[in-house]
Amino acid sequence: MTDAERKVKQLKRLIKTAHNENYDFVYVPVGDAKTIVRLLERKEGCVRCIDCRHYLEWNGSDTPRGYCELLQRTHKGEWFCADGEVKETWR
Repeated sequence: MTDAERKVKQLKRLIKTAHNENYDFVYVPVGDAKTIVRLLERKEGCVRCIDCRHYLEWNGSDTPRGYCELLQRTHKGEWFCADGEVKETWR
């Protein structure tokens, strides 16, 4: 069981108990609250190469391809890896 699954299970128990007792709140120890915040701040999901800051798109190709500066290899834009980071966009 992962940290997130353990915390979800613990919070569900606390919420159920609070509901049964007609409480509008639950008490969570500071250590548990810090773990919950850390888990919520964790970035989940995958970043496709085309959306990654390490991806340099090649122009003039029929197939959208580019070069990954991080892995130092070419990829199609739909590829993704665990080290992908969303590129900053300026508006």
